[in-house]
Amino acid sequence: MKKLFTLFILISFTLSSNAQDVYFTEDGTIETFSDTISFVIDGGKNYIVNEGTKAVDIVWTRTVNERPDSWTTQVCTVPTVGEGTCYAEETSTKQETIPAGDRLGLKMQYSTGGEPGSASTVLEFVVAGDASITGSASFKTEMWMTGIDDIDEDQKSFRTYPNPVINTLTVELKNYKEVRFIEVFNLVGRSVKNAAIEDPNGEYTLDLMDLGEGMYFISLLDENEQMITTKRFSKVR
Repeated sequence: MKKLFTLFILISFTLSSNAQDVYFTEDGTIETFSDTISFVIDGGKNYIVNEGTKAVDIVWTRTVNERPDSWTTQVCTVPTVGEGTCYAEETSTKQETIPAGDRLGLKMQYSTGGEPGSASTVLEFVVAGDASITGSASFKTEMWMTGIDDIDEDQKSFRTYPNPVINTLTVELKNYKEVRFIEVFNLVGRSVKNAAIEDPNGEYTLDLMDLGEGMYFISLLDENEQMITTKRFSKVR
């Protein structure tokens, strides 16, 4: 039996009146999920923009982190150039550099274990050396049960997360007994990553750090390398 959950992510921002060339932008998201094995939920990227003529060092701090005991949260950075990083709850503050005319994406990632609940997270930033330039982003997330469906326990399940992915893509399979390979293709159909499958009910991780930004396809293949099913995902930095 699986339960149907709906997720709502609300992201709001406040900015100090003294902020001039450095500020938050916002990009909220609403998503719906229907698998209770596990969840990794990505909020939209929310940028700190530096419109000044010099690079600035900013310090972001997680000042509020209210969530169910079964949930965990991560703050993920998404620079314009280079690899992003996700910081577990043990890291509550971090200094980042934003080049002149550039921006740094910040987003929350929630791991819920498939349990309903709500979370409230606040990220604040300040420009190092200029405490008058500050910003605050408030993330409020709710996931609640909207119904119960009886589903055959033998039903196949193929899940991938997070989407978009920064570094590592997780693939969860259930009852795909004919699958022998996972393969990732770019938009022109060239294979860029593959892995062998030993357990049709397993969880696998693919290191995608070396891939450029863009859209990709991940396919399940049988022992004759014939395609069984395909999903689409995006890669960001």
